[in-house]
Amino acid sequence: KWGSVVEVDSVNMSGNTFDICLVESFNSRWNGNCLICYDNGTNGVSKIAAVRYNMTITLSGSYGTSDTFKSNAVGHIGVIWSKAHNVAVVSYSNGSDSDKLTVTVGAPDDVNSPQISWGSSTRVDPSGGAGLSPNGVFPTPSCYCDATNRFILAFPDSTGSTGKCIVGKTSGINSTGAPTFGAFTDINGGSDTPYLNMVYDHGNDKVVFLYEDEGNSDKGTASVGTVNASNLTIAFGSETVFNNENTEQIAGAYDTVNKSIAVAYRENGD
Repeated sequence: KWGSVVEVDSVNMSGNTFDICLVESFNSRWNGNCLICYDNGTNGVSKIAAVRYNMTITLSGSYGTSDTFKSNAVGHIGVIWSKAHNVAVVSYSNGSDSDKLTVTVGAPDDVNSPQISWGSSTRVDPSGGAGLSPNGVFPTPSCYCDATNRFILAFPDSTGSTGKCIVGKTSGINSTGAPTFGAFTDINGGSDTPYLNMVYDHGNDKVVFLYEDEGNSDKGTASVGTVNASNLTIAFGSETVFNNENTEQIAGAYDTVNKSIAVAYRENGD
């Protein structure tokens, strides 16, 4: 059963990316809220939406106030909630920095709730060099690892659509300071992965990466990653093919009842 459609913003969202996550705050007043992040045509902004028991969404009054996380155009938006530190991490390509992968951390504003106070932006560039830019038009895949209290970002690199990922750590409880990152890691041994997503396996405390493997006839493929919390690295096991045909626009979700991963995708040519 679905509730009624609610307009988030009057701006034309054509070509703009957005993402949504559940707010899992220490403060009970935030329970039942979702955080929506998107580009409004000028800036990267967020809104808090209250999800009600009768399947309605409130985006009016104090809800629905726009909070700016980046004062310029952004793309490839992904957002997760860090439960251990009670903050949101929004990732995006920064339009004012050659579309380099960038993050901003936000904390609940318990005085002016329901709002998010955002910190300064941080380029995801552990080497201190030129940085990397996401490729394509999709949100930056991101997830939070409960077992390690770390978050993971993944993206096809604009230099050739090579699948990359990186592990990050937020700076502290309710802190909007810059996260700490490990090193970029190839997801698929250097092969191109133009369609890429990931999902956290809560039952096994693993991160499952789902992608189109151009090095293997564009088959839908999965790799399981194990996060090391201390050195912010991720180690991969063997690849598994889940679809033998050309696989695009991949999404995944964890089934808490059956403790398994459900995958949806577009099979090109069928």
